[in-house]
Amino acid sequence: MGKSGDEVVLVGAIDQGTSSSRFLVFTLDALKKGEGPVCSSNVELKVQYPEPGWAESDAEKIYESVVESIEEVSLQLENLGHNLNQLSCVGVTNQRETTLVWNRKTGEAYAPAISWQDGRSRDIIEHFKQREVQAEIRDSLLDGGNIHGKTGLVMSEYSCCSKLAWLLKHNEKLKNDLENESEKGNVLFGTVDVWLLWKLTKGREFSTDVSNASRTNFMSLHTLDWDAKIIEFFQIHPNISFPVIKSNSEDFGTISSIKTLEGVPITGCMGDQHASLVGHHCFEVGQTKNTYGTGLFLLTNIGNELKFSKKGVLTTIGYQFGKNEKPCFAMEGAIASGGSAIRWLRDSLGLISSTDEVEWVASQVEDSGGVYFVPAFSGLFTPYWDSTARAIICGMSHTSNRRHIARAVLDSLCYQTRDVLDTISEDSGLRLQELRVDGGASLNNLLMQTQANILNMPIIRPASVELTAYGAALAAAFGAQLMKSIADVKISERKTVFSPKIDQDACDKMYELWKKAVNKSQNWL
Repeated sequence: MGKSGDEVVLVGAIDQGTSSSRFLVFTLDALKKGEGPVCSSNVELKVQYPEPGWAESDAEKIYESVVESIEEVSLQLENLGHNLNQLSCVGVTNQRETTLVWNRKTGEAYAPAISWQDGRSRDIIEHFKQREVQAEIRDSLLDGGNIHGKTGLVMSEYSCCSKLAWLLKHNEKLKNDLENESEKGNVLFGTVDVWLLWKLTKGREFSTDVSNASRTNFMSLHTLDWDAKIIEFFQIHPNISFPVIKSNSEDFGTISSIKTLEGVPITGCMGDQHASLVGHHCFEVGQTKNTYGTGLFLLTNIGNELKFSKKGVLTTIGYQFGKNEKPCFAMEGAIASGGSAIRWLRDSLGLISSTDEVEWVASQVEDSGGVYFVPAFSGLFTPYWDSTARAIICGMSHTSNRRHIARAVLDSLCYQTRDVLDTISEDSGLRLQELRVDGGASLNNLLMQTQANILNMPIIRPASVELTAYGAALAAAFGAQLMKSIADVKISERKTVFSPKIDQDACDKMYELWKKAVNKSQNWL
């Protein structure tokens, strides 16, 4: 659909996150220069918490929020003198691990999408951990190895395998359809990207990309394909259909369900944290980024050779721009509670009236006054992987107030990041020099300065923090042949650098108290 000649070429990005859906449009020239979007929209999406530890979203509302965000941008473009006819291609990026199952014929989901935050499948994971150590199962299904050595992931309710297993156990309609021969091939499993691609193309496209597939615990990092033995290990019904796995930059179908984008090809697809890695131009080994969103996700480029952690860090796909290209791998630390902890201060405790206010409140005190907050609302992820941990506030005295608690919440994001960064550095053997940041909370200057102090390294924040959508747009531009390689991409020089400003010995002592607080939060259940 893109125009030739002097007309501006536009590239769109659908960014479907945990709490909102967004559509952003970039000029091709901005993509090449590492600059931000022409326009964007944001539509909030509700996450329901029907029971303690549960988190889910309505599948149809996920799609509807994407449609609404696209329609809003269409109006913005007209006001700017552009139109969607100039849109050459679209990239999709999405919240990862969130799990859906739906029926091909009816198009209806069997249940709400189970969020990556959801912890309902803890008992199921314990069952799989017991299966993994049984010699006969390990030899026949895991080739004498373990899940981590095949998929790069750990046994946790975080990944899709336990969520799908939970649905197979508890959803009666799903169980009945899987046993019904007339429904064979009609029960579809996928992450949010698969659902969106299927909906956007009116059911013509049933595919995923390597980055999202690598988060399911069903894909082998060695083959970049679904592993039949792993699927059997997790006791997944053989009549469940799995999507085709593609690279990040390929043909993912043509949009036909939205009139304003009808005929536009989808040529890029990436999980949100992989898209952020690309958006930060972390194309060299050792380059590291952290996204401060609902959770925190820190990824380090480890190159084309696989490395596996012994200390709870995940190995995952970084990116693969084309099916004939070598994949780049990354080590990742996942932190469940980041920006969600700030929202908890606002929504549950009422200590702040807006998430932006946390910076001002926390800045009213020099430090947390000895208060430590561990945001283990649904357990701890990297490097602890303790689903029995629960959130605690400790170290309070009679002089502690809301300002100290707000400061402790911000500190907790920084301490968790150090937990992950230290572990990745040790496991990868890489000496990490700086941390590139993005996400909504990265705009908090107090948080970023505290992060620099606690890590004792520079924090680099680009002028535009829309890097998840930017990475997806880059993947789409590569897939549409608008750009040939990463050599065509230049890093914008506009950035803010936060350098460490406190004595490292004092910082290390505070970090030791943080570790003590984490220890107290563990094994709570």
